[in-house]
Amino acid sequence: MQNKYIITTGDPNGIGPEIILKAAKKGYLKDCIVIGTEEVFNYYETILKTGAVWSTDLNDKKSDFILHRIDCNINIEPGKCTSDGGLFSITCLNKSIELLKNGFSTHLITAPLSKK
Repeated sequence: MQNKYIITTGDPNGIGPEIILKAAKKGYLKDCIVIGTEEVFNYYETILKTGAVWSTDLNDKKSDFILHRIDCNINIEPGKCTSDGGLFSITCLNKSIELLKNGFSTHLITAPLSKK
């Protein structure tokens, strides 16, 4: 699976999930594994209605992107800088670093996150 790009969701209260869903629907994320949760993407898909489809199956060729789930509960509050959002962001980043260290990929893209 070495050629896949890893993308972190970024701040779940920011623009990262929206960017990912819109890019995925346009076909830009076919070679990507997105680190995050279905809860976040379901929330934003309900609002944005992009039609993006994701799967947790690494072999799924029909989905717009592959979601690598993390274990992190979050209260989604768009536009707000929250400690939940920070914890989610760092959890995604830590998982991506673990995957890089284990040779899963050599490419990492991070969606925007708050520096607070």
